[in-house]
Amino acid sequence: MIPRQISIIFTYKCNFFCDHCSMMASPSENMVFDFSLFKKIIDEAREIPSIYTIVFTGGEPTLYFKKLLRFINYSYENGFNTRLITNAWWAYSYSSALSMVRELRKSGLREINISFDDFHYYWLKKYYKGEENLVNAVKASLEEGLRTLIAIARYSSGQKITKSYVVNLLKKEGVDFKRIIISEGYISKIGRALNVHTTFNRDDLNILRNEVRKPCTEIGTTITIKPDGKILACCGHIIRTKAADLFEVGNAYNDSLREIIKRLWRNILFWTIYLKGPYYVLKNILETNDNIEDNFISKCEICYLLGTKFKSKLINYFYKNKYNIINSLRIYYKGYKDE
Repeated sequence: MIPRQISIIFTYKCNFFCDHCSMMASPSENMVFDFSLFKKIIDEAREIPSIYTIVFTGGEPTLYFKKLLRFINYSYENGFNTRLITNAWWAYSYSSALSMVRELRKSGLREINISFDDFHYYWLKKYYKGEENLVNAVKASLEEGLRTLIAIARYSSGQKITKSYVVNLLKKEGVDFKRIIISEGYISKIGRALNVHTTFNRDDLNILRNEVRKPCTEIGTTITIKPDGKILACCGHIIRTKAADLFEVGNAYNDSLREIIKRLWRNILFWTIYLKGPYYVLKNILETNDNIEDNFISKCEICYLLGTKFKSKLINYFYKNKYNIINSLRIYYKGYKDE
């Protein structure tokens, strides 16, 4: 559970209103990360050798483009790898995409992660150029030498935008798709995604059942900082829900990153989730087998339950049994390292 990257929630504002957004980002939001706070974070992160990457996400960070460039540049000048997560609304032509990406690269951006799926495509097609936005953004990013990723949200076996669909689109447009990382991840039924109808075939269901039972290697390795300074131990979909309180480890305005990391390492719930997973906590520690249907799409949904419905029970259990849990984790951790 070593922190390797910091995820900056640059803003909750977004020019899209995607149905699956667990962050509940929207055009009506206005909060933006403060640069003086960000400078403090980067100055402290510079003294922590394990932290390598600074991620800018939202919302849509490019809506505050000049300010974003300043944040990226300060990160880059202090030796960090930089990544931007964007919906590529700005790539309505190749020239506009190239101009945007060129400025981002000059400021120090090294990775770009483009969100493209049925949900994002709806808004791209409604207000911009649809698939052309993705193609233009990818071409410009490759031209400028950025590490380029495309993230696809899975929610149905019958959805239009899949990995194979994107590969065929890029091939048709003459883009070397082998230079791009294309990933598919299942949505979490949290936030607005609660209203999304999901349908999966047997293969998808088998993948989901297997995945949600695994440990969560994101907790403690990615530290998320929200615009109000609150720091969370993970980068999951519970960030803007009531469950976030359980995973909050401090506030960047008042606490140093070194102190935050010490708190992470002292938290036996985080270690349990990291080594055994939230499903283990829900089913084996809290013994909720008779209370919860086993139809989770993601680990984040389980953490949402841990931080809301079962929060009091969880805290009481860990408080009363902390020494037994610590001893069991020591044994498990030894086996985990020996594998």
